Amino acid sequence: MKFSCALFSALLVFVPLAAHSEVTTEVFCFRSYEGKPINFEFRTYYDSVAKWSGAGVKYSKSKKAIGLVHRSTEQEELVYGRPYQYTTTWVEVVDGALTGEYQMVTQGGRV
Repeated sequence: MKFSCALFSALLVFVPLAAHSEVTTEVFCFRSYEGKPINFEFRTYYDSVAKWSGAGVKYSKSKKAIGLVHRSTEQEELVYGRPYQYTTTWVEVVDGALTGEYQMVTQGGRV
């Protein structure tokens, strides 16, 4: 019994406790219908503990995703009692340079 208590105590001292984090991910798939078809996947990440969000976009013909940084989110009530409309802007970052911008407008279940 003494050995198991000593072992448990030693483990508490030498093994760091894992932090709990709640990261949620949303995945959206988009296709353009104007001109040449473009297909891409848009993923958002949010860590409720760290209050951090990020995103990435991956085009169907590309091997790697492009990182996006959250710029802003605006909300407006179009009709009283209806879900708010949110306009979220993400900035594309490639090799440390801002190379583009994405906007997503949502209202309730509509994107």
